[in-house]
Amino acid sequence: MMLRVLLVPTLLAATSTLSAQSAALKVKEETSGLLKQAKIAPAAALATASAKVPGTTLKGAEIEKEDGKLLYVFSFTKPGAKGEDEVSVDALTGALHKVEHESAEDEAREAAEDAAKAKGKNMGAGTKGAATGTATKPTKPPVH
Repeated sequence: MMLRVLLVPTLLAATSTLSAQSAALKVKEETSGLLKQAKIAPAAALATASAKVPGTTLKGAEIEKEDGKLLYVFSFTKPGAKGEDEVSVDALTGALHKVEHESAEDEAREAAEDAAKAKGKNMGAGTKGAATGTATKPTKPPVH
């Protein structure tokens, strides 16, 4: 009987925290129109993700295509822990896809890769060589 009394306030606190996170949930789209393709609501995907990383706080939410799958990707932080937990949920089925911990170094590397991708997408048609990363070899002066 005592266990039930202690468990209910804990469950209520967890539910109210999740409700607060869901209410303020803003999902960043990797590409415009991805949210319209999702069959699962962002709040439902967040509930699945949050259950896998208890005691954390939502840091960010994104929807993206990865390896041909449409995924919600949620980032969580835990007080006193370094890095963040990243949980991905299939946006079409609601199934848990992956849970991983990223160190600060992993996060920095990923941010640099995302910035490089964005820079490549923003390049104009006249800068094809720069956008694709191709370069021409410098020519040597003739030897006499």
